[in-house]
Amino acid sequence: MEFQGLTLRHRFPGAAGRLQDADEKLGLIRELGDNYATYHDALRQAWADGGKRPDPADYEGRFAEFQAANQAQNEILEAERALRLCTLLRQGSKKYDDIFAVPVVDGDEGLFDFRKGAPDGPAPAPDPTWSPADHSGPSAPPQATPATSREIATPVDQTR
Repeated sequence: MEFQGLTLRHRFPGAAGRLQDADEKLGLIRELGDNYATYHDALRQAWADGGKRPDPADYEGRFAEFQAANQAQNEILEAERALRLCTLLRQGSKKYDDIFAVPVVDGDEGLFDFRKGAPDGPAPAPDPTWSPADHSGPSAPPQATPATSREIATPVDQTR
């Protein structure tokens, strides 16, 4: 599924997975963004089940094999980035750099919960100008349709 500039290959469990299967992007944004803890825990478990990332030294001269061994975990990392983006969208934040301001993998090689903030800083804060009154209900998408938002469609420099 092409999703907010990402190719989302990892299938989320439960309602989010069903929305992925149906290609319901706005519903998926709502589901993921409103349930970060649930889906982060599922991704964290999938990450742990996958074991340690392959060591490039074990694949010297065999890049295609290394890439294949690494693919499942790369898909989980991409799913975590999508989950973070949806969470920020549902909070009304326009600070999309916050997605990458906090590491995706912690020092113990576990998936990092970005709501806890960077190891040396605070968690990303919701936009103080956002309020539930801006929406027609708890499951309504943000007023600015994410699929057409120029801020979201612009690729983020991941090299920072």
